[in-house]
This record gives sequence, C-alpha cells and structure tokens, in this order.
Amino acid sequence: MPASASPDTPIVSTFITRQPIFDEDKGVWGYELLYRDERAGKEAFDRDRASLNVTACAHMAQQLDSSAESMVLISFSRKAILEKVPQALPSAGTVVAADMGGKNDQEYIKALWSLKSEGYYLALDKVTPTDAAKDYVELADLVRVDMRGKDRVVLTQLLNITKDFDLALAATHLEDEADIKLAKGVGFHLFQGHFFKKPEIIPDKELSSNEISRLTLFRILDSEEPDYDQLAESIQ
Repeated sequence: MPASASPDTPIVSTFITRQPIFDEDKGVWGYELLYRDERAGKEAFDRDRASLNVTACAHMAQQLDSSAESMVLISFSRKAILEKVPQALPSAGTVVAADMGGKNDQEYIKALWSLKSEGYYLALDKVTPTDAAKDYVELADLVRVDMRGKDRVVLTQLLNITKDFDLALAATHLEDEADIKLAKGVGFHLFQGHFFKKPEIIPDKELSSNEISRLTLFRILDSEEPDYDQLAESIQ
C-alpha cells in the first residue's frame, strides 16, 4: 500500500509482508506480519513507525491461512505496548511479540500482564540470562530465539531459562539444514526463516467498512513523528 506524500514528495511504496511460522510437522502455525519500505527493500529501521503501519494494515491478516488455528504475529516496541497499540487488534489469534525489558521496569511488566489478561498471546524476544529473565518469561506463551551466531552452548543456556515454564519455543532466522538440525536438537517446537520461505507481499484487496474504520489510524501515521497520545485516544 503506497505511503502518503505531499505533492512535492516522491511517492514511496510501503508494503506489508508475511512469513510463515511452521510446527514440527511442517504445518503452518501462523504468520509474522512485517513492514517493508521500497527505499530500503527490507525491514524498516524505525520500529515504532513500522509496528504502527502493520497494526493499521492488519486487516490484511484476514487474507492469511483460513484455518481458525492460524496465528498472526506482530512485533511491538516497549513504547507501542505502553501506549496500548496492540489493543487496536482483536485478541483472538493475535500474537504480540515484545522484547524482554529491564529488571525493575514495572510499568512495562504491568502493560504486558494487561495484554495477557485481555487474551492476547504473548511472544517474548531478545531473552537473555539475566536477573530480569524470570519476570518476563513467566508471562510469555512463546519465546523466540534468533539463531544467527549462536552455537549449542549458547542456545542451551537460553533455553534453560524457560525450562520451568509451560510455553512454546520458536527458532527464527533459520537459513540451512544445519540450523534446522541444531534447533530441533536443543528443543525448539516452532521454526521460521528463509530456509522455509522468504517473506511475501500480501496482495491488496477491496476493504469492508469495518476495515476502513480501522484504517483511520493512517491519519495519525502521516506525520514523520506519530502522536502517540492521539493514537492512544483513537484506539480507545
């Protein structure tokens, strides 16, 4: 979907892409929605703006797998979570991916627990073996680990953090057979990466009136620095 622009500004196309997440039987567990900018040809550097665009375009998730069991995962920054951006989406089938925060970040932890209480499925990224880990892992439904540059020893240390909790484990950025073998060997249940399938652009379609209502969020995204207070008010 093209980004908005003034008459003097060249139009730059931005797209929402999807990448499947597979289970051990190579069935599709769900999809991650990603933001792409044609200027970079890859994931946007501004994570806040990217997550806002994906949220506003999340009607496209309806074009994914028709199975009721298919999940839709979107990454959100700490700021977006505190401003309740994920709540613009229905809780059913929505996976909120969030980074692990600091030990005493009670405001962030409270916001994550709030998402859980409202029925959102929570995926935890960037888990590290620190004193803060338990505070975040205990509220996660899924822990995702980037496989790049990690050997069996490092992966085992990371997964040890999760051993006392009932949650799913996903290996991301899998590039080859060796990555798959390593991921399965240390205990991952879900798998994602270019080895399986590169992200693909979601085709556009005619929107329903309900979807158009959700796209009013785009008015807030038109500025270079989105107004989070206005966004929060719009979502409410």
